Amino acid sequence: MRAFSLIEILIVMLLIGIGLSMGGIQISKALSNERFERAIDALAARLEMAQNLMLDMRMDISVTWEKRAEGVLCKITPLRPISRELEKMVSLHQLIKGVDEIAYERVPFQELFYEANLGLTPRGEVLIRKGDKSALLLLRGYPSKIRRKDHDLEKMQEASYPEEILSLI
Repeated sequence: MRAFSLIEILIVMLLIGIGLSMGGIQISKALSNERFERAIDALAARLEMAQNLMLDMRMDISVTWEKRAEGVLCKITPLRPISRELEKMVSLHQLIKGVDEIAYERVPFQELFYEANLGLTPRGEVLIRKGDKSALLLLRGYPSKIRRKDHDLEKMQEASYPEEILSLI
């Protein structure tokens, strides 16, 4: 029986170390991408929550965001007092991690206003950025859903709500 020499064992350990370090870099990138995707989903959910509060409670809503060290703080502010019960059920402020900047219509800080009396919701694009990654959320106003702009969406027919309903009939 022949045993392995110290040099052979060191070479194998070196190769294993190189493989693990390359895998660690890929895992780090994948985690960063996942955090960014979750941040996009969280912001879209916050905007939908503001829209639903406006429609269900018939109250004007303001949505703002501010940059923090850990991410971006998204605030939903009802423009009239709400009950304690509703305030407990709905988290009005949420820290969205994994994002450096959020801009509405290319303006870094913006307030979105949902007006209940007229049923007006913001229309435009919300840009979300983290380092070299960016994504766009399309706001088409109520009753359209908030959608992420990507290649599939650009290929889709841009129909407004009534045409979508009429095409199903």
